[in-house]
Amino acid sequence: MEYLLSHGFIHEKNDAQLFSETLAKRKLYGRNRIKKELYAKNVVSQYDLLTAENTLLPAKAQLAQAEAQRVNAAN
Repeated sequence: MEYLLSHGFIHEKNDAQLFSETLAKRKLYGRNRIKKELYAKNVVSQYDLLTAENTLLPAKAQLAQAEAQRVNAAN
């Protein structure tokens, strides 16, 4: 995030924070999708699937909070 700010790619700290959290969320979505597919093929257990889904929830909440902060900062 600091790299993006220092090189002028992103000018506002809130936008940079949202960008980094969006990337983190995408990474978790990818893991979650893989777990679902493996579970459907009986490769991983239901516990593994639920663990992946529970990991995604805080990331979604954090992203929503960052988006709200960005909107508030723009106003």
